[in-house]
Amino acid sequence: MAAPEYPSAPGSWKNLGSAYWFLFPPTRPDTPLLDGAYHPLEGAFSATKTGQFKGGLGSVQVVRYTDTPVGPYDELIYIPGEFDNPVNGMSGLRITRIYVSTEASIYNGQSYLTGVVAVAVADDDDGLSAGRRNWNVPKHLARFEFTSSPTGTLDIRVFSPSVSTSAPFFSATVQPVRFVPSFPLSTSYMPSTPLIQPPLPEASAFPSSLLEEGEEAAALIGTDNWWSIDPVIKGKVRLIWVQPNLAPRAGGGKSVKVLGDGEGFPSVQPWTIGLEWLDGMDLLFPEGEKVTAGKAEKKKA
Repeated sequence: MAAPEYPSAPGSWKNLGSAYWFLFPPTRPDTPLLDGAYHPLEGAFSATKTGQFKGGLGSVQVVRYTDTPVGPYDELIYIPGEFDNPVNGMSGLRITRIYVSTEASIYNGQSYLTGVVAVAVADDDDGLSAGRRNWNVPKHLARFEFTSSPTGTLDIRVFSPSVSTSAPFFSATVQPVRFVPSFPLSTSYMPSTPLIQPPLPEASAFPSSLLEEGEEAAALIGTDNWWSIDPVIKGKVRLIWVQPNLAPRAGGGKSVKVLGDGEGFPSVQPWTIGLEWLDGMDLLFPEGEKVTAGKAEKKKA
């Protein structure tokens, strides 16, 4: 399809900002994915074409970008763990659900790059399109709210883009762990598994009912190839207490609070300790690499 009016911003990207990481226990390969792991648009496309879930350690991430090639935006990411891929059988992490606060981020994140990362949420059109075009990241539009208190807590809530929506589909409260100092950290010194992202469906080929209210189908472009990337994050981090705020869906059999409503976002039950990347976090999304049969993934710094 013809390129829409969103600004083009091919990788690699060097982004600045801050982030919150919520971790949860590793899952087994035979564990079903949680409800809400995919947006309905990608869920209809992913079930038979994108490989099997292999389990492992996953995460939920909230990122606040202050400086990117498409401007500032917020992002919510879900990475359930590792998947194999039908191209060469290799396993890699995968972002299955992601929201951003701009459509430009959505457009540029899908396939222009040769790489990929994990699940996220952004609240602008520029951030939305960038994720789909550059990295096959299945970004959709959302509305973010961050509310701090005098006691040091921060409430994070994410909503459908519609201004009439009053109930968040993601809600958590975080607070720094007292008496534990911040410390420097770089993922370049940690064992890493690349992100391997499958092709994405084009929104115009599906019913408009699958789009979020306020989303433009032109930003939700489709892609054809598999991409792999290995992002690098560095900066200062500190430990945080994590409190999920949503009740599980009726019939879910759980009495504890969860991060997502099970529809707009998975009902993840995280560990009570998480990680905050402080302001000034440096995140490099390198130019990725096309996944081909029999070809090992190269890691790019």
